Amino acid sequence: RDAVGMVFANEITGGIPDALSWLEVQVRDQVLPDGSHIERSPMYHAICLEDLLEVQLLLGSKAPEWLSDGVRRMGGLLESLLLGDGEIPLFGDAWLGEVSTPQLLAFCRSEVGPLPQPQSPERHGGLVAIDRGEFRAVLRAGPHGPDYMLAHAHADLLAFELSWGQRRVISDTGTALYDPGPERMLLRSTAAHSTVQVDAAEQIEAWGSFRVGRRGRAQVRAMGKHGAWSWLWASSDAFEWLPGRPRHDRLLAVSAEAVLVLDAVTGSGVHEIASRLHLAPGEPDKGTRVLALGSNATPREAPYHERFGETLERTRLDVESSVELPWVGGWLIRCGIPSSSSEVDCDLQIHDGIVQLECNGGFEVSARWQISPTDGNSAERVVLCSPNRESAT
Repeated sequence: RDAVGMVFANEITGGIPDALSWLEVQVRDQVLPDGSHIERSPMYHAICLEDLLEVQLLLGSKAPEWLSDGVRRMGGLLESLLLGDGEIPLFGDAWLGEVSTPQLLAFCRSEVGPLPQPQSPERHGGLVAIDRGEFRAVLRAGPHGPDYMLAHAHADLLAFELSWGQRRVISDTGTALYDPGPERMLLRSTAAHSTVQVDAAEQIEAWGSFRVGRRGRAQVRAMGKHGAWSWLWASSDAFEWLPGRPRHDRLLAVSAEAVLVLDAVTGSGVHEIASRLHLAPGEPDKGTRVLALGSNATPREAPYHERFGETLERTRLDVESSVELPWVGGWLIRCGIPSSSSEVDCDLQIHDGIVQLECNGGFEVSARWQISPTDGNSAERVVLCSPNRESAT
């Protein structure tokens, strides 16, 4: 932003001939190959894109190609992350209303043309979207940001947001304030995000308003799209510093009929496991069904900060267990279900590093997920099969 200000000052008053070259250095450093902003906060990504677009408009025909390319790639990444309501997910420090996302993207297209699909976001920014039918999910499966600058990081590794049509079903907590204190710590905590927690430990060691010490990391292990399913498998090492070295793996699979979330915590010893799912605020759609797999969920009230400085109440579903590892759990989410639809019965187990799920009743699905190391001869690590035999491997 300092470099952007210098470019504006030079265009208006002159005297800063190096301003544009300073901005070029920052764009090359802060815009990743997939178009992500380096801090991995969707809201700050939009703010930085808005800054670059203003420079593009200021310079007009004098705008260099590296600037237009940065606007195109950042615009394409932002567009890829939008949920069904046309707005950003609330990972990291983020809230709605800071930037008009639809207007921003419309200006981008008018200035630089069509916006490209991001190249391999699972290897760069780590914010990855998958969709089928009316369902659209966005998962954080990469770094919280650059190691030297984690000011806007939250403990949200492997957390996800989900929409069905134009309605959000699962939503992150958002951000209410930047003042240091218990409320700031709570909204940055692992419990404030739809992910798994081990032994009440935090994914990041946060303090003050913008500081982070120890931090976990996540990566995408595999992803695919075939038959009835789009799916993504990611791992987090956020709790491997604990005794027994617990590791969290998450398989997120989306079909036109349902969203399946399978979680496995591997390692050794007895540990306290908490899996949380933050429902979007407001009255739930009568056709929405959320089933905890492998255990019962307890509903609790939780805060939601869609706008900075505002707090709404919504429901959070908690699954808590004291178990000897490995542990397996998850969620089955369906929308648009008739009230006459029968209940779903699911059996979830893990044996020798292979997670197996069988669901029957109102929805049928079989899943086999091999999370243990293999001898290299097995081609099938993830298998999902829906009733009509459409599968993804």
